[in-house]
Amino acid sequence: MKIKLYAVLASATLAFIPGLSTAHATNTTIGFAFGDRGPYSGSTIENGYIYTTAVGSVYLDIFGNPGYDMEGNNRASGGVLDVKTVGAPSLFSFVQVDALPYALRTDLMPSETLIVYGYLNGNYVGADVYTMSTETAFNWTTKTASNLAGQNVDELQFSLPGYSDTMQAAFVGIDNIVLHQDDVVVTPPTGSTVPEPSSFALLGTGALGIAGAVRRKLLCA
Repeated sequence: MKIKLYAVLASATLAFIPGLSTAHATNTTIGFAFGDRGPYSGSTIENGYIYTTAVGSVYLDIFGNPGYDMEGNNRASGGVLDVKTVGAPSLFSFVQVDALPYALRTDLMPSETLIVYGYLNGNYVGADVYTMSTETAFNWTTKTASNLAGQNVDELQFSLPGYSDTMQAAFVGIDNIVLHQDDVVVTPPTGSTVPEPSSFALLGTGALGIAGAVRRKLLCA
């Protein structure tokens, strides 16, 4: 009983010390839930992340898993989708993505490649490369991180190929990008003055006094 009581009081005391932080991990999914079908331009904020077209042309389509998906625009040789956190750069890692390798004629294009690039402070960190057999049906598969697993990045780029001519239409589509982030919560100071060691000592003494009072009350009960 006493151990539990002291633990609770210690936790409560530490919660009021400015600058101390706690962290918890969260996974966030980008499912391309916003926008209209067609060539994608501009930027979209979804679940704390922002995605934009970095290079070439990508296409927001209705063949997602489920709902919408983002594809390499087969009428413009595909493109690259850029993903970052909203606001100041924050660290996150790539977990997985659903991928769709489609081709109107698989005999002319038996495989296609999806590449996920990771960057930190503008520097290349690594990449995951997925070479997939094309299909004429919209069959989605989940591709998990390998080289980028657990790697801290502040930017991801998804290279989405697209191709078309008089005999062929082919593209790689993606949906449900899962990203991992450690959310750090810092207890903000109540003022600009940094508490001195004596202040912490008084705070600790106060907590012990409360513990003693509660203990006496429990013994008298």
